[in-house]
Amino acid sequence: MKNEEYIDAVNHALLSFQMIEEALKIYVGLSYEIIRATTPLPIVFRFEPEAIINAPLERLIKMFSTVTLNDELIKDLRKVIKWRNYCAHNAFAHEFLDRMGRSPFKRHPIEDVATIKKFSTSLVERVGNEMKSVRKLHTKVIGKDDERCDIFDIGVNA
Repeated sequence: MKNEEYIDAVNHALLSFQMIEEALKIYVGLSYEIIRATTPLPIVFRFEPEAIINAPLERLIKMFSTVTLNDELIKDLRKVIKWRNYCAHNAFAHEFLDRMGRSPFKRHPIEDVATIKKFSTSLVERVGNEMKSVRKLHTKVIGKDDERCDIFDIGVNA
């Protein structure tokens, strides 16, 4: 039962991390589209939507940091990078090897995983709150049916 609880906690943490990544992709994509649409000629702002869609969490946080003034949120987002990588790449291997009594890794207690899950869930909400004003501005600047709105087309087809 203890192993199942641990795996469940890791799965929930992973879901929160994925939601953070998706929210950052949308926020950055909307922001870049606004910048591109409002930059006066002869200056242009080019970006590749695929670079946003395929970016890992750390790169997304860096992109996000260039389009927001919320330094506290950026700082808190950076705190979850190592946890996201642990949960995504090592948690199941560590748990499985621990079952066999052969794990060379330090396993994080379920309480730590539950704490980071709770923290990352709050980050999803905070990024969502940041996005409200950007979405409103995006609608004013770009409109709903403008061909310059690339980020959602790629996200849907990915």
